[in-house]
Amino acid sequence: MQIFIPYYISFFILYMFISARKIKLSFGTANVFLFLFLFLFVILVGSRDFDLKGDTQTYLRVYYNIKHSIDVGRLEKGFVFLLKMLSFIELTNRQLLYALASLQAFIWYFFIVYFFKDNRKKILFVMLLASSFFIYNTGTNVLRQGFAIPLALLSMAFYINKKWFLSLLFLGIATSFHMTAAIIPLTYLLSQKLKFNLTFYFVILIVFTISSAAGLFEFFNDIFYSTFGDYDYLFSESAFEAYRVGFRPDFWLFSLFPLVLYFFLSDDAKENNLLFIKQYILLFCGFIFLFSFPYSDRFGLYAWVMMLVLVSNFSCSYKIRMHGEDLITALLILTYGLLGFFFSPLMQFNYYL
Repeated sequence: MQIFIPYYISFFILYMFISARKIKLSFGTANVFLFLFLFLFVILVGSRDFDLKGDTQTYLRVYYNIKHSIDVGRLEKGFVFLLKMLSFIELTNRQLLYALASLQAFIWYFFIVYFFKDNRKKILFVMLLASSFFIYNTGTNVLRQGFAIPLALLSMAFYINKKWFLSLLFLGIATSFHMTAAIIPLTYLLSQKLKFNLTFYFVILIVFTISSAAGLFEFFNDIFYSTFGDYDYLFSESAFEAYRVGFRPDFWLFSLFPLVLYFFLSDDAKENNLLFIKQYILLFCGFIFLFSFPYSDRFGLYAWVMMLVLVSNFSCSYKIRMHGEDLITALLILTYGLLGFFFSPLMQFNYYL
């Protein structure tokens, strides 16, 4: 059975039961959802087959090399340090996968509890996380980004709360796992400092969309290849053959989802989420630009995770009332879950238990 299906059905039924019984959405209730999802995440990600298509064997080989003091080449220092610490415990390969999944789950828990003050939003975020077709890949195939993303989100959260030292500390830790993770707090900072109105951002989004659809960004391939020579595998012939490059209407439509929802918010909610929506458009534009390159979905993870943050933040803030906020929340989860189900084959995350 696809991993997505039991996750989605279990969480959706549980949420509907709580809504129907009018159970108070307390911190304890929110924690039930958080722990259930994160526990299942650890079990399913940690129990994956060693031969699962992707990079599992690569990570296991890196761990073996670190244990035996063999050079691991060009790898992010934070990830190497983490594996080095775990190597002192003499973990088996299976224990290693469980340990990495548990640490990743803990960081997600820390971010959710710190960033979302409203328990309803915590629950919605974890429901959307459980319904996301891409989140499991951050625990298996793109593991370094899987650690970097929640750490970068924490850096952004600390910056928002004016905890400068912690923001810089977590930014440093995040980039030690994957340098590109800096894009999350940096785009928030940029949206804060640039004093353009929202219309300007939408114009830029339209320009990037038309440029990508017209193939204009493909001219940057040679420039990137000469500039980032150490990453020549990204521009190899096999990479272009394995990945569909060029404008991706499927990814584009999926990423458009929170921008549509934004226009259904109340005026106060629009103002409260203005910086986040500007940040999201910047990430979206970067994603569109990279459609012309292999592995663009790796950058898309940053936009899609911020999509979860946005949609969760929108909870209880819509102008349209459809028999209460519970129904709206349930419909959001259902919609996102169905989108995830239909999009999962595109990302090849439909592995089986």
